[in-house]
Amino acid sequence: MTNITALAKSHNISIIGSTGEPSFKGSSYLHASTLRDRVISAFFDSEYFNGLLHEERTMGSYVLTGTISNTEYYDIGYQLFITCRGDYVFAPKHHNMPIILYTQKEYNLIKPQAPSSLQCTEPSCDHATIAHNGSYYPCGTCLDISDYKRALKVYNKRIAQSV
Repeated sequence: MTNITALAKSHNISIIGSTGEPSFKGSSYLHASTLRDRVISAFFDSEYFNGLLHEERTMGSYVLTGTISNTEYYDIGYQLFITCRGDYVFAPKHHNMPIILYTQKEYNLIKPQAPSSLQCTEPSCDHATIAHNGSYYPCGTCLDISDYKRALKVYNKRIAQSV
């Protein structure tokens, strides 16, 4: 698990929003899905998000990813997200608390890690879709491959900008 104290020492800190009011009267903390929605909204409205490359902003779920499970959330009292640049967003589960963005003091470009295969090997995959019991789902392997290709494109663009 990520050490919040170490993050605070090694990163710049800025407040990008608030966890807001209770989702219903009498609640003592926000449900994980409600908090996640509020964090995503605050993140998309932040200067940080506006400073991302167009390719980074259009990366879907890769832009902001949860790092802990719902079970851990209830035990430790906060949600922690990681951005596509390796920075962190910290959100406590209590009402009217700040949503904090931890940004690296010195941005270190990290080449994205390729998935185990760059070709889908799922036998039930049909053009990035899996049919199951009359429903259709996106193929996780295909999503991993496309996320990697997007991240690699951003990485290469950032490398070109730094030269």
